[in-house]
Amino acid sequence: MIGEVTGGGAHPTKPYKIGTHFTADIPFAYSVNPVTHTDWEGKGVQPDVKVPANQALLTAQIMAIQAVIKRNPDDKERIVGLQQVIAEKEKMLSALKN
Repeated sequence: MIGEVTGGGAHPTKPYKIGTHFTADIPFAYSVNPVTHTDWEGKGVQPDVKVPANQALLTAQIMAIQAVIKRNPDDKERIVGLQQVIAEKEKMLSALKN
């Protein structure tokens, strides 16, 4: 995952009517990680690559293109084009950072 820590809502909810014009979302289950025996309620899921939310998509795109280049090192013509795309996305990312 690339971006920020998620909101931490691990427990699924159902709406319950509590008045004529009101409902409340009440948890009805509990999610548990079978390895750690914990959940992410209130803590969120930690991203593998931490970046601000507005930079996540561009960061992911750059990383994906870099992975394609790494898997196809002999495709020189394709690599040149992909490197140009990376340069454009890095400019856009730099603009977001400033």
